[in-house]
This record gives sequence, C-alpha cells and structure tokens, in this order.
Amino acid sequence: MKVRLFRLMWAAVILGVLFFPGCKKSGSSEYSQLYHPWEWVRSSGGIAGVIMTPASEGYTQSIDFEENGTYTKYRNNLVVSSGTFTISSAVSMLDQQEYDMVVFDDGSPPQAITNISDNGLTLREDCTDCFTHTYQR
Repeated sequence: MKVRLFRLMWAAVILGVLFFPGCKKSGSSEYSQLYHPWEWVRSSGGIAGVIMTPASEGYTQSIDFEENGTYTKYRNNLVVSSGTFTISSAVSMLDQQEYDMVVFDDGSPPQAITNISDNGLTLREDCTDCFTHTYQR
C-alpha cells in the first residue's frame, strides 16, 4: 500500500513539473549562467548520507547545458548520456518551496537549482533519499 501511494505521489510530482503553467523556455537569457560545461565537485545524500567526490570515486564527471535545450553528460571525458532538458518553476516535494527545476528527458528526478553563479552550480534531486550535486567551472 505504501509503495503504491509513493508511486502515485511521484507520478503527481512528475506531471506537475512537466505541465506546470509557469514553465520557462530553456533558451531564456535568465539562465545564461547555466549554459556551457560544469565540472562535478561533489555529491552528497542518499539514505546513508554519502559524500562522493572525484577523488573518492576515482573518476571525473561533467555536464554541458546548451542554449538550444540539449545536454551532454561526461565521465572521464567520455559521453555517457545526452538528450534534452527543460526548466520549469515547481514546488519541491522536499521542502514545499518553489524552485526552478531542470527536467531531463531521461526520466531521472527533476533537479532544483538551489544555487547558480558564474562559477558555481548546485542541483538537488527532488526526491526522498536522493542527492545534491555541486559543480564548478
């Protein structure tokens, strides 16, 4: 019963993010800081409170967001996935605050943009026991 309720809640969140009327175009100048490559610095979270870095994991990762709404993810400079993304305003299921969310076309959880500047980006997966990812230029 709990699993079914969780699945229904997750489906509602996904539908809300995808169809929320406050959607913003990915190519908007509002997100000019987002575009181009970001190097992974660390990820933290999960049920065990894991902290992962390139040194602890033995690999590098990066993600490149383009103004045309495409992204490419790399591991050790090799492409591991690519596709499209959108940015939508949505209320987080974690803290009920509104964030701009990056929604990837691969079915992964939406990621709240919790910090962005010219040289720093923090994305928080909007799901229970998920991870927060920190990137730098």
